[in-house]
Amino acid sequence: MDNVQMTIDKAGFLNIRIDLESRSGLSKSGRSVKVASTSGNIRVEGSEHIFIGLNAYTFDKNHGEKLVKCRKYYQVEQEKERVALALKLLDKQEQVDSVDVDVDEPAPF
Repeated sequence: MDNVQMTIDKAGFLNIRIDLESRSGLSKSGRSVKVASTSGNIRVEGSEHIFIGLNAYTFDKNHGEKLVKCRKYYQVEQEKERVALALKLLDKQEQVDSVDVDVDEPAPF
C-alpha cells in the first residue's frame, strides 16, 4: 500500500488514513498525480470476506505542465506501437502475396 493506513476500531468501523499532502508520482496513464493507493484490491486486515481497492489522486496545478508532456509522450508511444504492428502485418501480407500456389496441384494433406 502506498500512503494508506487502515484500522478497524472497537465498534467495527474501518478507518482509513491518507496524508493528503503526499504525492507519489504520476499515474500509469500520466493523466493524474497519485496521492494514495492500495495497488489493487486487498483483503481488509481483521476481516475474512471484506476487500477494498482504493486510489486517491489529484490534478495538481504544480504538475500540470508535466502531466501534459507525459500524456503527449504516452500518446506518441502508443502511436509508435500501432505503426510498428501495422508494418509487421503488412510485411507478413507481402510474404503471403509473394507465394506462388498452383491451384491444379492437390493439397499436401
